[in-house]
Amino acid sequence: MPYRIFGLTILIVLLHLDAGGLPVDDKSTDRPILASEKKKVEDLIARASYLQMTKNDSTLVVATEALNLARTYSSVFHEARALQVIANYNFDKERYKDAQDNLRQLLVLYTLTGDSLGKANCHNRLGQAYYNLGI
Repeated sequence: MPYRIFGLTILIVLLHLDAGGLPVDDKSTDRPILASEKKKVEDLIARASYLQMTKNDSTLVVATEALNLARTYSSVFHEARALQVIANYNFDKERYKDAQDNLRQLLVLYTLTGDSLGKANCHNRLGQAYYNLGI
């Protein structure tokens, strides 16, 4: 009988130590992006891409709005697409320092998503920006 009480006491102590105030990461704040939110961000990115192809100055406004929405919805994929539009726009407008900053952020996002083709294109564009700056 004393062994049972001793064993039970040890079990209670171990359980108490295991739950000793450590934060639990149960991913309860992670949620998938809703279809309506996804459509809104994709529409903004498509519009920004079109404006970027036509060399319109409204590109930055629309792409930044898409970037902010993607960050709000915690969608790394859409954040990368919006940042790609911004980086390409800055590169086309010969704002190479801004393009480099965007491309470095984009490399981190492509690493998170595992997009090796996107990383390769980003490295290529970054090299072109360094070349155009004479570095």
